[in-house]
Amino acid sequence: MNPSKAPEPRAAKRSRLVPHWRRLWRAWSVQLAALGVVLPELLQLIADNTSGLDWLGGGTQNAIRLACLVGVLLLRPVKQGVLAEPVPESLK
Repeated sequence: MNPSKAPEPRAAKRSRLVPHWRRLWRAWSVQLAALGVVLPELLQLIADNTSGLDWLGGGTQNAIRLACLVGVLLLRPVKQGVLAEPVPESLK
């Protein structure tokens, strides 16, 4: 190796999206992941402003997140019909 020359930088690999990624939000696994993010925070917001959700403490939020995560992992390999439908010309 010639010490007077600096090594050339490697070309960055370009990430590729899954086909028809615009329709991915319709998949059960993606909806369940969104629910796992939103539901615990929404329940906490309600609990902070009311006295009706005393049961929310003690790891209930983490249990909801864990259940949604397990659901996502189980649903991910399952063939989801929404993703198998023909793609309209507007999304191609």
